[in-house]
Amino acid sequence: MSILNKLSLAISNTTLKSNPTYKFPEISNPSLILKIISLICGILVALALLNAQDYANWIDLLFSYLLITVPVSIATITTLIGLHKLLPNLSNRLFEWSIYLSSVLYANVIYYYINQEHFLTISQFQQTFTIIKISIVTTTLSSLVVLYLYHIALSLGPSNAEVRLQSLTYRIRPHFLFNSLNAILSLIRRDQKKAEFALEELSELFRWILKDSSKEITINHEIGIVQQFVAIEKLRLGDRLNIIWDIDSKALDAMIPSLTLQPLVENAIYHGVESMAKNCEVKVSIKRSVGIVTIEVSNTFDPTYIRQKGSGTALDTIRQRLELYFDIEFKIENTKLNNLYITRLQFPYREK
Repeated sequence: MSILNKLSLAISNTTLKSNPTYKFPEISNPSLILKIISLICGILVALALLNAQDYANWIDLLFSYLLITVPVSIATITTLIGLHKLLPNLSNRLFEWSIYLSSVLYANVIYYYINQEHFLTISQFQQTFTIIKISIVTTTLSSLVVLYLYHIALSLGPSNAEVRLQSLTYRIRPHFLFNSLNAILSLIRRDQKKAEFALEELSELFRWILKDSSKEITINHEIGIVQQFVAIEKLRLGDRLNIIWDIDSKALDAMIPSLTLQPLVENAIYHGVESMAKNCEVKVSIKRSVGIVTIEVSNTFDPTYIRQKGSGTALDTIRQRLELYFDIEFKIENTKLNNLYITRLQFPYREK
């Protein structure tokens, strides 16, 4: 057994004993696939540099390495994705061995297919030696991939990711509650009945917000929270606030980090409605198409209105939380078009 295999085995055993809930990251994640292939290509570039005599020889070596390794990587990843769909509860150990066995099998098959004429002319001993050599090299590369998967799982697993998510959630909670209380305080002097009703609405939000909201919730659940928040703001702003909902029913069961939509709507109210003396329109559009969920919050605003620049804490926190959940698969962008401000968020559709 190679040193890398021993190291991989030691790490996996330690991980499984110390954290029984540990699980390999989702192998079908496009960003993870890209990172794995990039890691392998980087190793091959280094190996070609070490073995090359000159630049031309380096190019030839690198091409010969990639000619086998890239198809093997794609075939192995495809097999693992299929295996995960067929056996979603496959243990870590079996999943790890699936990586080794499938990569070794594909490497030998692809090598034989590319070099069939040469392979059939050499002796049986040389054929066996070639198979063993390919298997050792492939197992070594697979060990590096397994170690990388363990690294990702440990850095984004329950032991670390939940702590980071809790920290980010605690940053957004006070921001949310502070602004809600300010809205109610502005009502107390003008209309005590409305203020009393707003406090009742806020108590419902308190009941939810004080729970552990670091986990994902459905978009349908998040919409309910936003509607409670809007009800409080409606009491304060009256007819100046007009909310238009355009919701795709196919997106309602999609999972998102809690308190993702609410800060977007809050920003639209703060920068839109409060900047205009007349009525302001805030539109919330949520669509699902080809495995992608798109949330778009737009609001009209007065471009001549000057407001003190905010800290941007809410949007920064949303961006960091989405990065933990979706890695590089999400996109958030802001656009100004005449007197219309649009915030668009896209991420993969995931069910509970």
